Amino acid sequence: MIPVKDKSSKQVYMKIHQLHKLFGHHFSNVFKSITFDNGSEFARFKDIEVKPNTTVKRTSVYFAHPYRSCERGSNENCNGLVRYFIKKGTDINSLDKAYLKDINLVKVKIKLPNLLQIKILNL
Repeated sequence: MIPVKDKSSKQVYMKIHQLHKLFGHHFSNVFKSITFDNGSEFARFKDIEVKPNTTVKRTSVYFAHPYRSCERGSNENCNGLVRYFIKKGTDINSLDKAYLKDINLVKVKIKLPNLLQIKILNL
């Protein structure tokens, strides 16, 4: 869960790039594919699929059909984990960064292998 300033395609691209820098060469293993909804903030999906300044593919991007949450299973699972801590409709940009980090750590412990947990714990 990473706060995004606004719903622009540039902001989404920059946050994905930030994740790529965080995970390094593990990025492609962790994010084998990313499924977006059909919002305009995902317009730069072709740029997200490749490593910056290269033609090397780093992930595959897919788009879910409207109202088909079953096509975004891991996203819905994460939403459920987040809703345990944050009420739906809450602007995560208004929350304390330390609190968000704690929530991410809970999700990380559930979802990621130990090596990546260590990397995220050292943010």
